[in-house]
Amino acid sequence: MNRRALLKALPAAVVAGAAPAAALCVVDLAETPVMRMFRQWVAEETRLNGEEGRTMPESQFNADLFAQNELSNRIMEAPAEDARDMIAKALAWTSYGTFELPNDDHAFWAEARALVA
Repeated sequence: MNRRALLKALPAAVVAGAAPAAALCVVDLAETPVMRMFRQWVAEETRLNGEEGRTMPESQFNADLFAQNELSNRIMEAPAEDARDMIAKALAWTSYGTFELPNDDHAFWAEARALVA
């Protein structure tokens, strides 16, 4: 098979699933410390807003919510490595937009400005 025949066959091979190795070419971004903590925050958010959160004793719910808030504080204090980290920080701090972002004198904003400078 010559080069021209291979190039003509390539679209059909991809559609037929003969090129699964192409799916392995997706860039695997290294998980940053912010994203690791954010994934923990998301798990807690899901748990507290789910059946478990609705059925647990109020004192336990409040303690778990306090721990989640402390996690969001640690997320905000961790250095952002990229824009994805900044978005994760904003989502955790605002509980997916329920609450407001910090005031303009918060370190979050200086970090945001430094990322786009």
